[in-house]
Amino acid sequence: MHWFYIAAAILPLVTGYLVIRSIIYYSGKEYSARNVSPSYFAAVALLFALFASLIFGEVWNRISNINSQMLKQASALRGILRISEALPKASLPYHAAIDKYIMKLTQIEDQNLFKGFEEKIAIDHELLSNNTFHPLYMLATDSQMFAGHPVIQQTILTKTDELRNAWFERNELLKQHILPEKILILFLMGLFTQFAIAFSHLGNARAIRDSVWLFSIVFFVALIILISIDNIEISKHFISMAALKDVH
Repeated sequence: MHWFYIAAAILPLVTGYLVIRSIIYYSGKEYSARNVSPSYFAAVALLFALFASLIFGEVWNRISNINSQMLKQASALRGILRISEALPKASLPYHAAIDKYIMKLTQIEDQNLFKGFEEKIAIDHELLSNNTFHPLYMLATDSQMFAGHPVIQQTILTKTDELRNAWFERNELLKQHILPEKILILFLMGLFTQFAIAFSHLGNARAIRDSVWLFSIVFFVALIILISIDNIEISKHFISMAALKDVH
């Protein structure tokens, strides 16, 4: 977890304290505004809630798409197996190759692999190397195995392409994270909301403290949850590998 995200999660508590002190001081001045309806400040809070929901929705949609790509991989593998069973001499080699693919993919998913750029490149190279996709393509292009069955051969080759594309899309989704700019905008919207809540209780120091602190704590917890589920080490618990177990 990068230092930027950790600082962004803690800042709501710091700014909440500063807002409380400054608004209580301001409300004690003769020139402080006391005739503005609190309902006008609600629009700021609504904008914050809208932006926060969009960011949370982005993260959850990404996790859903990752699971969807896994289902596509499982579907492609199942299709390859069923089609290969139409040719007795192709069935056993494909069962062995797919078992090896599932084992390799499961091992990689269970490891802590998405920390740095160099590790991502290494994993991409491994899955695209002779140990993973190459055996499946070699089988699909074996002219002797599919002699007299060009339609079956082309269908299996198409399914192999679908498998590779689904893996590629899933791997790219795993590398994505929330842009720091979005976290910064969310923090600024939260800061404005803290001011809006405080201004809604001008002249009442206790109400300012209680309401701003309550929002600040909720804001802090929301950022912690958002940053956590954006981290692959935590969000991987929401990513299912169960589809691979039902391929056979």
